[in-house]
Amino acid sequence: MKTIVNNIFENHGFLVRQLSQGNLYSYPDNQEKISFWLVIDSEDLKVLENQNQYFQACKNALESIEIDKNTSLLILFKIPEDIQFKELKEHILTIEEDPYLFKKLVLFYSENELEELNLQISKSAQEPLAFIERNIIVSENFTKYKTNPAVFCWQSLIYRIAHKIPFIKINVEQNDNLQSLFDTNYKVLTDRGFNVFADLMENSLFSLGAVNLENLSPQEILEMLTIETSTDEN
Repeated sequence: MKTIVNNIFENHGFLVRQLSQGNLYSYPDNQEKISFWLVIDSEDLKVLENQNQYFQACKNALESIEIDKNTSLLILFKIPEDIQFKELKEHILTIEEDPYLFKKLVLFYSENELEELNLQISKSAQEPLAFIERNIIVSENFTKYKTNPAVFCWQSLIYRIAHKIPFIKINVEQNDNLQSLFDTNYKVLTDRGFNVFADLMENSLFSLGAVNLENLSPQEILEMLTIETSTDEN
């Protein structure tokens, strides 16, 4: 999973520093964008009790006052075979709603669905990011996911990845008025926190049936995924 995540971040211009805790991603110092992500593996989701250690490692690695307010923690969690989905969601909610130090996101996956996804990526001869962006709008994949989001398959996993890494773009044709929608979303997500994005996805695109999704125009899809902003946020 780290290989896929690393490909996504590097293709969005992030630099990576390898720490003992995980990979720390940041934009180059000469760019106006300010964003830091610590990506870690977790075997038991005992993250909250260790977050002081994670945060201090970030501050030791990068001398930037922006770390205090612009750092996200992405937790990669391979689920055990006997996982109870309801308990898992409750545990994740507890972690992601914790406001201390980091914006927190948990990306869970099963060993089988990751193997399936890697196989599909390999067969496509594409990089992971390109494969995800291309397949996330394929109606058959959406139908597979929407039928039962709790089923662990590679189709569900690509939507989970896009849900937790919000700067992954949906590759639909944009006109001049929609060109900056994703940049606007990312700015607002950074300011407001990623629960805003989660609510948006659950209440808009992921609440649709496959037939309804196919009937939407590219502009309608993008508008559904655009967070409303006030004048002073733009």
